Amino acid sequence: MRPAQFTTPPLATPPDTASEAVRHWTMMLGVHGQQVTGTTDASVSVDSLLNTLSGGPDTRVIALAVVDDGDPTTAVALSSAETSDLGYPLIPSTGDAPAPDVYAWAVLSLPLRENVTVCGAEITLDVPFLPLPGEPLGDLGRAAVDAIVTEIENVCRSLGRTVIQIRQLGAPDTASADPSDPVLRARGFTPVLVEEQASVPVPADPSPCRIPAGFSTAIFPGMCPANATDRIIDGLCRLLEVFSADLPVGDLFSQPQSWDRERLERADRDARSTGRSIVWAMVLDGSGVPVAVSGFSRDPSDRPGVARQMLTVVDRRHRGTGLSRAVKTALAVAARDTGVNRIHTSVTATGATPVSVLNGEWGAELLARDVHWQKEGVGTGGTTRC
Repeated sequence: MRPAQFTTPPLATPPDTASEAVRHWTMMLGVHGQQVTGTTDASVSVDSLLNTLSGGPDTRVIALAVVDDGDPTTAVALSSAETSDLGYPLIPSTGDAPAPDVYAWAVLSLPLRENVTVCGAEITLDVPFLPLPGEPLGDLGRAAVDAIVTEIENVCRSLGRTVIQIRQLGAPDTASADPSDPVLRARGFTPVLVEEQASVPVPADPSPCRIPAGFSTAIFPGMCPANATDRIIDGLCRLLEVFSADLPVGDLFSQPQSWDRERLERADRDARSTGRSIVWAMVLDGSGVPVAVSGFSRDPSDRPGVARQMLTVVDRRHRGTGLSRAVKTALAVAARDTGVNRIHTSVTATGATPVSVLNGEWGAELLARDVHWQKEGVGTGGTTRC
């Protein structure tokens, strides 16, 4: 086994230019997602993976793989590969180079504004090393997980990241442990947060909600709505900050985000460049300031009728007044009017919230659980590979 790194494609790289290596990785992500959730809605597209690998101004993304350097094709490709700034041989993300023989992949996300001591990671095993449901990892599967975790830790040490968070997509049944759990525990990781992924049907005729006198609802398209007033943009930024501060994350290390118009406009440009559409529903007070917001997004490659919930947040001063239900209902109407009939959402599995209660009333179907593993004190002083 030998580690390697994928090149970083520019944002909005055309999917037809993706390398065979990226296409194979995409297929494995789709296989794993469908195996866990039982739905093709969990499929991953080539362009979405390319966009993920692109990173952005607020997050650096590093894509690693553990490959079989005993495979002749892989060995030849690595021998002539360029070397990354981290010392790894580079696997092209685009072009027509043959795909290496891979044991495991990992996407590392390194925030550049907040949480600058954190590295988030997601690991995928190639199909031959995935056990059947309910069975443990085989020797090669354990070795592959251990090897990719070693490289994640090496990168974190080299870049001064001291907290590693690994997200696992797992079965909705809490009795079904992920086969890689023993490896992560042995490496010093602890599960600190569980989130539930669900598919929420959009009601055909959402019941209207009563909201306090003087408040109104409004729909705005775009991450940074072009037709919004300064009050709305400033209020949206403030609620995004509130959401990041109040999100229940248990013992998962997470710092609040700082949002302003510049950051919102940059996120809007990135979304538009990839064809991603965003819709906000808001509850406005009498002065036109948002006091509650809920939003969904859609990628061009998403299944027909599917959208992804981004967030729902209510101003702290107005919680318990029914605004969560009002803004979610307004978003459901906007979803229905744009042809969306189900919204995929993720909420923490610790206790009922107004949002999870409403999702349940609408017939939410639990599809999977995300388990977040964390290891602190990884340390610094790692060396660059040669």
